[in-house]
Amino acid sequence: MQISSDWGALTSAKAAELEKMGLANVSKKRRGRSALRIVRANLFTWYNLVHLLPAALVVSAGSWKNLLFLGIVAGNFLIGAIQEIRAKRVLDGLSLLQSGDADAIRDGKEISLPAEKLVLGDVVLLRAGDQAFADLTVLGGRAEMNESMLTGESVPAVKREGDAVFSGSCCVSGLCAAKVTAVGDERRAEIIAAAARSAGKSEPVLKATLQRLIRVLSAFVLPIGAVLFISDYYDSGLPYAETAVRSAAAMLGMIPDGLWLLTSVSFTEGVIRLGRHGALPRDLYSYENLARADVLCLDKTGTLTTGADVLKGIVPLDPGFNYNDILSGILTALPERDGTTSALEKAVPPGAGWAVADALPFSSERRYCAADFGERGVFLLGAPEALTGDPAVLAESETYAGAGNRVLLLSSGSRSDEIYRPERPLCFLLLGEEIRPGAGEILRYFLKNGVSVRILSGDSPLSVAFIAEKTGIPGAESCADASSLSGAELADAVKQHVVFGRVSPEQKQEIIRLLKAEGHTVAMFGDGVNDVPALREADFSAAIKAGSPAARHAADMVLPDFDALPEAVAEGRRVVHHTRKTAVLFLSKTFYSFALAAALLVLPFPYPFVPIQMTLIGALATGIPGLVLSLEPRNEPIPKQFMRSVLKWAFLAGATAFFGVLALLTLGAYFGVPAGEISTACVYYTAVSGLTALTAACMPLNLRRAVLIGSMFLLLVAAAALFPGFFLLAALHGKIVLILICLLPLTLAQVTLRWCSLREVN
Repeated sequence: MQISSDWGALTSAKAAELEKMGLANVSKKRRGRSALRIVRANLFTWYNLVHLLPAALVVSAGSWKNLLFLGIVAGNFLIGAIQEIRAKRVLDGLSLLQSGDADAIRDGKEISLPAEKLVLGDVVLLRAGDQAFADLTVLGGRAEMNESMLTGESVPAVKREGDAVFSGSCCVSGLCAAKVTAVGDERRAEIIAAAARSAGKSEPVLKATLQRLIRVLSAFVLPIGAVLFISDYYDSGLPYAETAVRSAAAMLGMIPDGLWLLTSVSFTEGVIRLGRHGALPRDLYSYENLARADVLCLDKTGTLTTGADVLKGIVPLDPGFNYNDILSGILTALPERDGTTSALEKAVPPGAGWAVADALPFSSERRYCAADFGERGVFLLGAPEALTGDPAVLAESETYAGAGNRVLLLSSGSRSDEIYRPERPLCFLLLGEEIRPGAGEILRYFLKNGVSVRILSGDSPLSVAFIAEKTGIPGAESCADASSLSGAELADAVKQHVVFGRVSPEQKQEIIRLLKAEGHTVAMFGDGVNDVPALREADFSAAIKAGSPAARHAADMVLPDFDALPEAVAEGRRVVHHTRKTAVLFLSKTFYSFALAAALLVLPFPYPFVPIQMTLIGALATGIPGLVLSLEPRNEPIPKQFMRSVLKWAFLAGATAFFGVLALLTLGAYFGVPAGEISTACVYYTAVSGLTALTAACMPLNLRRAVLIGSMFLLLVAAAALFPGFFLLAALHGKIVLILICLLPLTLAQVTLRWCSLREVN
């Protein structure tokens, strides 16, 4: 293409001036928090701050070994901060638009420069294979642009003088000159992404519930701990050091610290597992909503299909011709390649090598191409309605189109004075998108596991319905044309249909919003800029690495391909299921600690535990077992409002433990048992109570679970036998032993209650 002075290309000096004015192709929007802000946010949490007073009390008492609980606090901080920084680095590497070089006209010459150096008003050249890095207006020439990442439409769009070309589209054939009309944050892709950022994405339930619970519980920890300290120090006459340590233990018992750490560790393990397969989550809890999703929304192009056209078949209308030689000759006569010619080239073997007298390239206005092979004849290839008026032939083509095919007609013809005329239809060429291998199996996985599927595509309803039906989606035969729907009509269609064609980016977002309004938890999987609003709106969103950078940036998780989605679901369900199970164990300890601390504000007993004992009980009864159990696979659907059952049964189980410890304190004081023995008996009783809950959680037993339970009991015995001084455990004598034996019925009641509670939670 000759460079024209009419294009108004910039000089290097003018381009430099515009770059200084901030009109270069660079996004100015800040993407995410800095590493320092992430560290600060994870350090200065209410969860961390609430541990400061217990730590201060222990330090003031000089009991350094009782600071072991700070290891849990530090572990939680490090895991959270490191994981978020890791996610940030991944996301920082995903720019909104792909980086690369653009061919621009500067000082009357063609030069290559980085995409971010383009400025407003630059003139660029687009050839086959080039990407548009900014929004453009065509000045001259002709090019076919693949806009599937923007519109969802798989058929390339022809661009001529005056037509708009948007950033993110790719030239598949032709050559054109175009002027840059929007750069940086003004590009259409950026505007779509920015508008989508305001979407109401729901926070993961488990994360939000735990955060609220910790905030609520923590609000009472410090006041109760302070009052308990004052009561023990002034009313009971205990030494300051002992009062400080036991008050710290009371506050620590009321904080479900191990639960937060276990949840973080469990989610981190899931992230690591997925990372080994190339999955990149936005944050630690991002795939919880995927685990809870009951509706999965998908684009068609690039997800269910590979995005490439394939020749599905040739339907003869006149068997007297060699279709292979004709098609091979047409491909030879037309050197430019687009999606259609590439598909034919892969399927049509080399022909006889006919000599080409003349050729007519494809035009979107004509809707056909043609080739003149001299004595061998003239042949035309294009849309049936452009090459024949025969009602029977057109009706047959519509039948094939209704089956999800893109139909081309090969016709013989004539040429006179550079004008080609079709004469006799020879055959239909049936083209279609290639279905991704394994797509049907993946969809069946979701349907089998209680997740319904919706297809939201920018392609024609007929082709979308065909692909959906081929992949086994129930109700695919009824496909709604979204281009004719709005408002209440769209809302009604969402209730009646599962497959939608001609869906705009805004409609995809609205459909997901309507599904959420019906109480569904919605996951969205897409790969293009046109999917960005929907990805932002969905409770969970995933994109593939090969998709649009805008989609990758908007998604909660980036997957290597569509095949990895079931694995992400399984990981999320495993983590959530086992977090629910272990939450009962942790929160029962928290509830009984609150009840015990509140009771001791009015009862004349000192708090029976010190921090090192609380650490021992938590590690054996909840911490270590919870971590081991969390690694077991679970793939059942997540029930809605699952935290209600967790809290209910944790409260009841905590109540039984509270009454057991209260009985030990009361009976021990009545029979004159030394305070050290009473405290030790409370430790044993609470530990055994926690291990009974662990036994219930391990039902039904297998070898791994039986070994786990046995190991925890042995570790408790070892701690009592080998390290009694370290854990401040006293030897037990007759009276307190008899009291423990008398409490066996209460222990059995705890076993039954906890078995029932965990059975419901499971």
